[in-house]
Amino acid sequence: MAQWIFPKATTAERLSITPDQGEIIYDEDQGVFYGGDGSTVGGIPFPIGLLPSNTDDLPEGALNLYFTQQRVDANTTLVSNTNKLSTIQTNATANSTDSFLLSRANHTGTQLMSTISDAGSLATVNDAPSDGNQYARLNGGWDIVSSGGSSSWGGITGTLSDQTDLQTALDGKEPADATILKDADIGANVQAYSVILQNTTASYTISDQTLVNAAIQPSDNISLLTNDAGYITSAPVLSVNTQTGSVILNADDISDTATLNKYTNATDISKLAGIETNATANSTDAFLLNRVNHTGTQTLATISDSGALAALNSVGPSEIDNTTVSAGSYTSANITVDAQGRITAASNGSGGGGGYIPDVFFAKLNASFASSAAYQVVPWAAATRSNSSYTHTATSGSITLAAGDYEIHTKIMGENIGNNRVETQSRILLDGVEQSFNANYSQRNSTQDYGGVNDFAVLVGVTASQVLTVETRHVGTTNDIIVASIFIRKLDT
Repeated sequence: MAQWIFPKATTAERLSITPDQGEIIYDEDQGVFYGGDGSTVGGIPFPIGLLPSNTDDLPEGALNLYFTQQRVDANTTLVSNTNKLSTIQTNATANSTDSFLLSRANHTGTQLMSTISDAGSLATVNDAPSDGNQYARLNGGWDIVSSGGSSSWGGITGTLSDQTDLQTALDGKEPADATILKDADIGANVQAYSVILQNTTASYTISDQTLVNAAIQPSDNISLLTNDAGYITSAPVLSVNTQTGSVILNADDISDTATLNKYTNATDISKLAGIETNATANSTDAFLLNRVNHTGTQTLATISDSGALAALNSVGPSEIDNTTVSAGSYTSANITVDAQGRITAASNGSGGGGGYIPDVFFAKLNASFASSAAYQVVPWAAATRSNSSYTHTATSGSITLAAGDYEIHTKIMGENIGNNRVETQSRILLDGVEQSFNANYSQRNSTQDYGGVNDFAVLVGVTASQVLTVETRHVGTTNDIIVASIFIRKLDT
């Protein structure tokens, strides 16, 4: 992107010259830009004063209206309970708090090992072989565990005395030949209750048995029971909601105008019935489902494809595959890292010195020359040079630039001849298109010659291979261009 730098002058200096057509001068006394038309002395002022200073000077349009506080206040309303209900979906439930839903301690089910972002090589560790043997992890693989013991019984191997939980369970069982006592056996196959309870404080009599037999049984018809004294079997109803006779009431018969509890419609009732007490507004499903937002930790046992890794407490060297990189120390190392963060290649670097070396071009004037009223290309004395950014032939004024952003700084000095005024104008061009302009002048006094200097810089963007030139001319009488230099630095190297 080109940056425009305009010459500046005092009011007295501006009024002493006639700017060319299109030439712009900034009057630093007035703070106003003047444009040249080739005939008006001092130029024509830009109509800056006619421009609006703020939006108060601009009338409001018919469609694009101003945003005012008064309009905001006029459209602000309170959200009623009815509006709130309309935003709640039918059968909405009261969710737990976000912190509860995000905590992995409260999550259910399992998930795949491949969803654990930092599992690394653990995601590829397989379960032990399913061949009936016992296995344990050893040196990154599975090793058969030898079983001890001296006997085998049933389908269970090992020593019976070691099966303490099984032995305890068996001890609590009745013998296979034990007799199970039933009600019909009392007094027939076994002694009567009176004999069994003899010499004890417990008792069980025929009266007790009679009471048990007389109690309400599941098959009894309770409608045949005798009511207690004073039990009301019928009574007249005088009226219901001012209605008499066979009265059937519905909600339309009863007014809720003076009541605290109001009616609502069936849709709202159905919706509210599905909402639990203290329901909260949760974050979006996408936010709650995204594991980046989950808090707390979870165990490997909840990872559905973690296999035997769920029993491991940590990942050791045996669970990490070796790479081809030799272990050791490297000097100014050059390394290659894969997508999993593993170093796959390493070598010693050249070391020392490094740092950023800017890609620059510098040249000075090839030879002084007399200026003319028409623009002339300034020739540069630098030797022939060609690299990825610059191409220049010795004594040529053309410098070819590769694509990129460049800082260009140039200085051109003209020396007056005799009693002539020195006024130089210079510009920077890309493919003949002006990018920056600078003007300066000086006047000879009675004892000493003075020179006019154009010293200016610009940032330019080159989109493809383009030719840079610097041109200069004099305004008024001839003078000599005696000193010139150019400095170019590529910014994106």
